[in-house]
Parts: sequence; structure tokens; C-alpha cells
Amino acid sequence: MQTVSVKLPDDVLGRLDELARQTGEDRSALIRQSVGSLVARKHSGSAHQKLAHLCGVFKGGAKDASVSEDYQERFGRD
Repeated sequence: MQTVSVKLPDDVLGRLDELARQTGEDRSALIRQSVGSLVARKHSGSAHQKLAHLCGVFKGGAKDASVSEDYQERFGRD
């Protein structure tokens, strides 16, 4: 694990210390958790990766909906 130094405003540091007292965690652990959450949220992958668990779960429906004239007549838009 590498060390990173950051400068925090006094009010943020005070709130961090208060949170550390409340949770029993040290500053470093709280900062690691927060940065980890931020990175995961900002770099969580493509739309396909986020929805991959849904791929193939829907059954039924027209397999050729994009080209089926019958399907287009009944449900398509002109």
C-alpha cells in the first residue's frame, strides 16, 4: 500500500475526526473507504457491464421484431 498526503480544510478535518470517534475507525480507514466508493462510482463500467445480469433473462417476444412485417404492422410505428 502506498502513502498519499492530502490537505484538508479545518472544518472537514474536524468532521472527519468526529466521524472517526463515532465509528471507532481511524482517519485513514475512513478516507480509504470514501475514496474507494468514489472511484467505484465514477469508474463502474459501461452500460452493458452494469446491465449484463439482465442479458438473456427475458423470454418470449418476437425474435425477428426488427424485420418482421407482421410484428411491425401490429406494434410498429409509421
